[in-house]
Amino acid sequence: MTDRFKKLRIGVALGGGGARGMAHIGVLKAFDREQIPVDLIVGTSAGALIGAMYAQLGSAEAVERRFRQFLKSPVYQESALHRFRKKVEAENFFAQVANRIREQIVINLAYSRRGIFQRKRMREVIDFLIDDQEIEDLPIPFAAVAVDLITGQEVYLASGNLREAVEASSALPGYFQPFEKNGQLLVDGAVLQVVPTLAAKRLGATFVIAVNVSQDLRSDPPLNNIVDVIFRSTSITSHRYKQYLLQEADIVLRPPVGDFHWSDFHCYDQCVRLGEQTAEKALPVLKRELAARKGIRRFWYRKKSQPIHIEL
Repeated sequence: MTDRFKKLRIGVALGGGGARGMAHIGVLKAFDREQIPVDLIVGTSAGALIGAMYAQLGSAEAVERRFRQFLKSPVYQESALHRFRKKVEAENFFAQVANRIREQIVINLAYSRRGIFQRKRMREVIDFLIDDQEIEDLPIPFAAVAVDLITGQEVYLASGNLREAVEASSALPGYFQPFEKNGQLLVDGAVLQVVPTLAAKRLGATFVIAVNVSQDLRSDPPLNNIVDVIFRSTSITSHRYKQYLLQEADIVLRPPVGDFHWSDFHCYDQCVRLGEQTAEKALPVLKRELAARKGIRRFWYRKKSQPIHIEL
């Protein structure tokens, strides 16, 4: 059966991006206010966290309220999430020495363990934000995307414990230890699906709204050493594959949060506001496209060969 004859089922695909993912809350606030239905929600990493909260709590207002409580809590202070910052040049010789020692410690840890931080810290964050529940019992169908390091395949976590699914999807390689489950070694879904459009379609969405909060490919990358060259090479691969994923969406929302570091949780209000403003700008186009897919008009609707991109 072609999409024209299928019942309209709106799927929202929330991408990964750390603190930039707080823009998802703003997007969902605008959808709630304008009564844009969300029939299913799929998330990667930060998108899985916000998506799970929305699917469980039922409104963006409730998600925002709980997230603000988290940012004021001891759990956030002890999580170390706010301590990551962009690298800056050392001010003097002694600071240079300290940086060198710190880098060497990280290198030594890399040889002896699978992640810099134990999963305990991530688990405490997730336990604060998400109530213990099975995915099957959520009022809105939900799935988190992770990647199995053993098979190299994406894994759609659409059943089982909600907290565990989000934890697996958020296991940033190198920082947090992989999540072991049923013989799988799961890490952050952004390794393969930074914006989980394919997952949304696999779960039955016939109209996909993608929210992309990842950073763009830099036009002036540092290419001064081996590490720079390796990072640039992997960034190019990731960027090109992300473009392929976005082709699977009907509408792509792009809140302008690319300049925020993934740990900039203190920029919460800005990210939420930018997400909300981007969704508001998209509403006329979104409503028009949804109307074209409803009722008898769906019989002559043709999906555009290119998704509609909305940016501020």
